[in-house]
Amino acid sequence: EELHMRTTGHRNRRIPLCELMLVKHFRYLNSPDWIAIVAHGGGGVAYEEGHPLIKLLSTYVHEIYSLQLPLHGQEGPQHDIPMNESPPASSLVNMFPIEVMPLIKGKKVILVGYSTGGMLMMKHLEYFRKEGMDPRSFGIFIGVSPHPDPSLLDGIYHFWTPDTMKQTGKDKVMKKLHGTRWEELMIEIRSWFIIESSLWLNERECQLLFNDPSMFLILGEKDEPFAPQIHLSGNCICRIDPAVASSRIAVVPSGHFTYFSSNWDVVEAAMKLFILTKIKPSKL
Repeated sequence: EELHMRTTGHRNRRIPLCELMLVKHFRYLNSPDWIAIVAHGGGGVAYEEGHPLIKLLSTYVHEIYSLQLPLHGQEGPQHDIPMNESPPASSLVNMFPIEVMPLIKGKKVILVGYSTGGMLMMKHLEYFRKEGMDPRSFGIFIGVSPHPDPSLLDGIYHFWTPDTMKQTGKDKVMKKLHGTRWEELMIEIRSWFIIESSLWLNERECQLLFNDPSMFLILGEKDEPFAPQIHLSGNCICRIDPAVASSRIAVVPSGHFTYFSSNWDVVEAAMKLFILTKIKPSKL
């Protein structure tokens, strides 16, 4: 089942958000108490039922909403929109909570975000709670930092270029996922990764995240832009007390693009351990 989300303002004209954000909806025969919201990373697409994250979460929840970030993928009428009218990071940050909130209001939710999808969820945890998400809800964020070491941002920025994709052989995957506009999408994503980007958490938001026992980060030792060490150093505004790091961060031997493939077994184990502190599997 695919849901199309309602209309929202977009720059100087109104565009139906169904042209910008696709949502895949899966139901399971579990207790109706819990749902999950899952968001992919930049350059990806909404996860299907066969994806490891969806398969794992289907053990615990009744419904899963798998989000697709604006202008990603080839499904839907979004490709009628010129790429130069795509939402800037500030617009994406502002529209995301408004459109997600109706799905989660009053419900117990597992928020799961990878990379950019995780950034968007972390950015709006406080809003989700204030607007009525059940207080027993919790989040798991994979391969993402609330705010990176500024010295690493240049590398992220230069990664999102058509030339880099071609040099690393990732252009074939991008063409398959996003069609003929994949190069324009890479440049658009690149614009999100600057130090002034509204995607990053500020110092107050960082402290709220790290003081919240219901929020959990899974970070790879080889994931240079979002490695766990940055949160223990003095180079990042999102510093975490080493004494509580083990309860907020699971460190796995993964690079940024292997969490759901060659390193999935350790990621899955970390997720299960944390989830089972909150809920138990329950088939009807």
